[in-house]
Amino acid sequence: MSEAEVIDAVISICSTGPRWKPDNIHTSTRGRKASLHTVYKALSKDDVDRIIIYCKDNTIPKGGVFEVYPRPDGMMTMIVVNSPPEDEPLDKFRPLGAFYCHYLGPGIISLDEADPHHEGMPSAKLHIKAIKKVINDLTTRLEDN
Repeated sequence: MSEAEVIDAVISICSTGPRWKPDNIHTSTRGRKASLHTVYKALSKDDVDRIIIYCKDNTIPKGGVFEVYPRPDGMMTMIVVNSPPEDEPLDKFRPLGAFYCHYLGPGIISLDEADPHHEGMPSAKLHIKAIKKVINDLTTRLEDN
């Protein structure tokens, strides 16, 4: 399966586009590369906590595509979205990208996007687009319940 097919497979599970455009951009440096930590969604703290619970219930060992990494103090959770390989063993899952819950504040879902002036992988923009679609799908699930 090609990388484009993997991204299409992840995007296909999501059906809505972004309804909220980020206004806040925070710059940080990690190592030598500058990155932009961007607010993607602002929800209630309870809604973001429900997204975290959903992702915990759908981790790779449970047949899902998520890995959930809470900070020890419980103030922030990083969620990694993996590409789902068809008919492949679980150890073949590859990270597609990550999003952060409560990192910039309670109820904030944020993304760590590469600096647009830094030359990175050309597929990075496609991965960010796929992660945004996954976040939109998760928020749509909240509205449906």
